[in-house]
Amino acid sequence: MRRKDRATCRILAAGHTARTDLLAREEELGLAHHALHAWAQEHEHAQAGDVREIYLNDPATVPPEELVTEVLLPVT
Repeated sequence: MRRKDRATCRILAAGHTARTDLLAREEELGLAHHALHAWAQEHEHAQAGDVREIYLNDPATVPPEELVTEVLLPVT
């Protein structure tokens, strides 16, 4: 359970990142992950960290089919 009164700060390493935006339900995030990994392999990049998802709008206020998620894959 998350507590609202706690926050943490982390510095993320800068570097090359493959990125795609997904305009779809959260259940389809796997497709975006797969597309990024396929692109990286096709362009001879290696994964250099964990995939990150940034939710650009609020699922509580936007219909599921209008959710926008930025998906980032750090690569070398």
